[in-house]
Amino acid sequence: LPPQTFPPPAAAASALALSPLVAAPAFADVVHQATMASKAHGDVVLHPDLGAAAIGLVAGVVFVGAASNAALHYGDDEGCLIHEQHEICGRLSEGGECVLSKTGQWVCA
Repeated sequence: LPPQTFPPPAAAASALALSPLVAAPAFADVVHQATMASKAHGDVVLHPDLGAAAIGLVAGVVFVGAASNAALHYGDDEGCLIHEQHEICGRLSEGGECVLSKTGQWVCA
């Protein structure tokens, strides 16, 4: 087998510097098509899947928030107290004198 030869560092550096230019024609085509589409719709280009992406993003944020809340408060003490003739149950505060109601407010006896 003949010995392998590697390109000199200057050739490798120049090839690396030119690599973004390889994608330039494809990028120019995307820009041209988007410009054509925007002219037909008042300079606004919206992807057809934008609504589904927004719904997925909101659902993902809600899921992560609910999972984080459940993980952070797993095993917390719960209790009930009577406040203004109503029984309110939920997570107890550190001292045990207040309860976190379902509306997210602390209610103390």
